[in-house]
Amino acid sequence: MMDSNAMRKTFVVPDIKPLDQYDLPRAKICASVGWLLAKSYGNAENVPLELRDPFYCDQYEQEHLKPPVTRLLLSPELYCRTYGLLLGGSPGAEGPPKDIPALLQVLGRKGLAPKDQNAPVTETELRQKPIKMSAHLELMDALMAVGAMETVRTVLASGRSELFGTDATWDRALLSWVNALNQKLKETNRMEHKMTHLSLSTQPEPVQPS
Repeated sequence: MMDSNAMRKTFVVPDIKPLDQYDLPRAKICASVGWLLAKSYGNAENVPLELRDPFYCDQYEQEHLKPPVTRLLLSPELYCRTYGLLLGGSPGAEGPPKDIPALLQVLGRKGLAPKDQNAPVTETELRQKPIKMSAHLELMDALMAVGAMETVRTVLASGRSELFGTDATWDRALLSWVNALNQKLKETNRMEHKMTHLSLSTQPEPVQPS
């Protein structure tokens, strides 16, 4: 009998909606909250099932954030723990911030202070009820930037600086890396197409019966 751990996992591929039916704000919330929870719990598989979809529908078919998700976002523990995990392997990294003011301060020192409509996000906004989702999304974006910076730092520290080109800033370095990957994929696809065409053109024609 096959071990269940060895069985191939299957994933449901969501339907691709037309652009005029695509709910961008909802998608942004789902992706950002999903990323935050996955980082906080170690990976996406460790996230409790009831938190994997942050929305629920009421009796009027209106969507709302699930209360457990709202409670987590209003608590500083989720954000502070995520920040600590993102920097867990950094040399000289301190422990996670103890509260939201400390987290906002350390993000500001990194030049990543979250801003909502060009105004700095405050602790009051992050504790506001009903939840002010725009402020929380900006904080999540700042944490994503921290994760990206740590990825660049780790690669550079391993002596693989050629992966990021000569760009000095972390965001340009990542963009250079993505462009290099795209170019490599194009070259690989072009070569595979050429080899397939060559193989078909060199196959012997079937012998016709006399």
